[in-house]
Amino acid sequence: MLDLATALAIGGDCLADISQLRAHPEIFGAVAFDPTVSRLISVLAVDADTALAAIDRARATARRHAWTAAGASAPEHAIDEAHPLLLRPGKLGIEHRRRPSPKHYVQRGTPITVVQDALAQLALDPGYRAGKKVLVRIDGAGGTHQLIEYLTKRRLSYAPASGRDPQVGLGLTDAHAEAIDLVPDRAWTPAYYADGQVRDGAWVTELTGLLDLSSCRQACG
Repeated sequence: MLDLATALAIGGDCLADISQLRAHPEIFGAVAFDPTVSRLISVLAVDADTALAAIDRARATARRHAWTAAGASAPEHAIDEAHPLLLRPGKLGIEHRRRPSPKHYVQRGTPITVVQDALAQLALDPGYRAGKKVLVRIDGAGGTHQLIEYLTKRRLSYAPASGRDPQVGLGLTDAHAEAIDLVPDRAWTPAYYADGQVRDGAWVTELTGLLDLSSCRQACG
């Protein structure tokens, strides 16, 4: 398990990436062979819920010790609305927005479950309403009404997995495109970033009354 955890910590995202440790015995010492890893996973899979719970507890404990030792360099140090703690449920890396990191986290369950698991892993205790001190960045898989409502209820900030726009969007369909074609030029207005700066080449308009979103609500939860 320690070898697998180390492989994840250096950027691995599958069991085979443990070979990166094996390639540097001067740093990592003796590393488990692939058959040993496979047998371990098979044993853990017999009672996956118990195994995952134990792994979560161990990881949370290790993170708490690491962040305490890091002091002012810890990800949760001096976080606020302008410099929030960044959660990426898609990759589930936990990092300070001012100190990006390539770390990955194994995704499992629904988007809400993944966010809940990520919050539970924090060394700090943000409480149920974590507030604007935590920013959740999610990809298209997280663009559901249920997840957005959950994030709003917990007063969590959220944004797309890339870029700096403070919203999560859905894919453009033919129905959307047809509705957009009906909007007169005078109805468009420049788009702005959350910091108030104009977004070059981007414009926004209102499609209410031109688009039936009932099927989208059903499909998106």
